Amino acid sequence: NLLPSIELVEAIAVAKVKAVEESIDIAHRLQNEVGSYALMAGTGFEQKDFLTCCKFAEGDSRILMQKMARDRLRALEKKP
Repeated sequence: NLLPSIELVEAIAVAKVKAVEESIDIAHRLQNEVGSYALMAGTGFEQKDFLTCCKFAEGDSRILMQKMARDRLRALEKKP
């Protein structure tokens, strides 16, 4: 079988959403903690926009979550 199982696909999608959202939140909180240091060049915070790109790489995370919920509901409707 060349295709991964539905369970694996769903687990990867959930992990992607959770990891990106959590990373954005943590980076934002850290930026607030370090204050003006985060505005300086070479501190690494200039790379923070990469996380936003990850959020939208395969569509907005909210859209992905809606698709996962829809697929889960369809799977439940098919069960007898």
